[in-house]
Amino acid sequence: MDGGSQVKRSLDIIAGLTLGLLFYPMTSMAQLERRAYGIMGHYVAAMHNPDFQSLPDVPCCSRSFGDGSGSGMSLGILYQTPLSPSWILSGRLLFMPHSGVLTNDEPTTVNIAGRPVNSIIRHELVSSLSSLSIEPLIGYRLTDRLTVHAGPTFGYMMQNSFTQTEGLIEPSQGALNVAREVGSGALPNASSLYGAFTAGLSFDIPLFRGSRWFLTPEILYSVGLTNVVSNLSWSVNSLRVGVALKYSPPMLDLPNPPIEQSVRLVAAVKAFGLQAPGAEPEAAVRLTIEEFLSRTHKPLLPYIFFESGSDKLEQKYRRISMNETSGFNPERFNDTNLVSVYYNILNIVGRRMRDNQQSTITLTGCNSNEGAEKGNLTLSQRRADVVKAYLTNVWGIEPARIDVRTRNLPANPSNVKESEGMAENRRTEISSNDPAILAPLVTRDTTRIASPPIVRFVIESESAAGVGSYSLAARQDNVLLQAFNGEGEPPQTIDWYLQDNLTSLPKTETPLQYDIRVSDRGAQEFTSPTDEISVQQITIAKKRRERLGDKEIVRYTLMSFGFGRAEVEQDNVRYLDEVKKDISDESTVTITGSTDLMGDEGFNQNLSEKRARSVARVLRAKDSRISGVGEQSYFDNAIPEGRFYNRTVHLLIENPLK
Repeated sequence: MDGGSQVKRSLDIIAGLTLGLLFYPMTSMAQLERRAYGIMGHYVAAMHNPDFQSLPDVPCCSRSFGDGSGSGMSLGILYQTPLSPSWILSGRLLFMPHSGVLTNDEPTTVNIAGRPVNSIIRHELVSSLSSLSIEPLIGYRLTDRLTVHAGPTFGYMMQNSFTQTEGLIEPSQGALNVAREVGSGALPNASSLYGAFTAGLSFDIPLFRGSRWFLTPEILYSVGLTNVVSNLSWSVNSLRVGVALKYSPPMLDLPNPPIEQSVRLVAAVKAFGLQAPGAEPEAAVRLTIEEFLSRTHKPLLPYIFFESGSDKLEQKYRRISMNETSGFNPERFNDTNLVSVYYNILNIVGRRMRDNQQSTITLTGCNSNEGAEKGNLTLSQRRADVVKAYLTNVWGIEPARIDVRTRNLPANPSNVKESEGMAENRRTEISSNDPAILAPLVTRDTTRIASPPIVRFVIESESAAGVGSYSLAARQDNVLLQAFNGEGEPPQTIDWYLQDNLTSLPKTETPLQYDIRVSDRGAQEFTSPTDEISVQQITIAKKRRERLGDKEIVRYTLMSFGFGRAEVEQDNVRYLDEVKKDISDESTVTITGSTDLMGDEGFNQNLSEKRARSVARVLRAKDSRISGVGEQSYFDNAIPEGRFYNRTVHLLIENPLK
């Protein structure tokens, strides 16, 4: 096979493998983020780079050998261990061929039948080379499954032999075209060591959901750093394309199943602490719950959503009678989450318009502009009118203070190709000439902060019949604080973000207990041994009594990001100008971006990070802690308002109290 064909075949293999990786389904896969060992095999394309005329002590009238190539199969074993959630270290021991054929076609004149004839003599050097090599590679995870590797390759040359021939290839003259051997045997002055720099990509594919076995396609390229023969310029580069079969043993010791079990079913769970998403897990978890004075700014989502084809206000929007309006106070929503506050949006707007008699609002009715709603401006009008009717009839707002407009899609529509985006576009938008009407709801209270803020549960399970469902539970004083339930094999890890639901935080210093219950497809159940997490409570009263340092916690939430966009809109710029007033040189600022579950997971992770960085650039707060946590379910992703409140940037400002 000539060099051009060799390269073309290698490129064809790379293209096919790359396309396979790009279009392989990315859902329901386990991330290989623990130690693993396995075997590997690669097709090897060796590319020789000679620049010499002849081997030592081997006669050759060739001017210089040109590039050569060869191919073969490499086999080896590997071991890898994680250094962090993003970095891994792997070691490989492999047999690798480096054989190749070097040729040089020399134009010359030969005497045939007494007359000179223009001819070509081919000088051919067939090298048989192989090494036993070790490769310590550092890997960085570009995604949960795609890893880039780089590192050195060191090898001992196990085979160093050659055969060199020369013969007439033009013109064809029968016996004269038979190649003549001019040398063979061990390569003279052959190097006993092989060195190279290696880089490449691998892609982990679990053989089935929850599997500890992974099939890993790989592409690796090695640049030779040593010469095949001492004092000769002759190096060998190698392209390897193949697969590794890896086994990742359990991270936890599984308990013995009960004697009465008919089919094996066991599970184990262990808790670790994380100070931030992507941080190194802490082996010993001790939860510290500390009280602080807090001020929370709860943004109002200025949209009223409607069912397809409907202009009726949904039951989720809280409505009151005219007699109840005098007693309605938005400040009473101290302990209410963002979505629950949102369901009172009509009454909050009514209250504020009654208190600010010069304010006006604009209601813009919209539709999804597809199906029965295609171009249906009449429906858009009715959607705006029903909101206006509530404000005028219940809150007594003068109709002249409410302007009604209509359009098809909103000015900033959600994804029109997805059903979730269509649902978000079926809405009435509220805007005002007075920022006070739609200003965030500010509540003052004490807040409780958990450290570490994330508890990671690492799970192992084995089931001969297959796990049908699982339930991970955390309790204190026999009261359920948090549960994670699901169908099928449990994931390798489950992260409990303690600040997502403050009502689930431990309330006493009694140790928190946790376990996991699994059921197999034969309705057999197993509950893991119960483990504990110690808890410490630090109250404001305790800090004052013991004169401990204290601080005020201020929380902001930014919304109003365009669909799939990270730029800070003008409304948010004005909002951030207010945020800056709470930041001093002594403040600690944490900025965390998140998205809903719509779209590609990797894209959303990147988008959440970009949004957090965009906000940080506007704030210009020094030493800010910036992160993106990707797709989150702070609120129900099945409803439009839940998705909007998941597409946010959260700001946590800690100001020391003097």
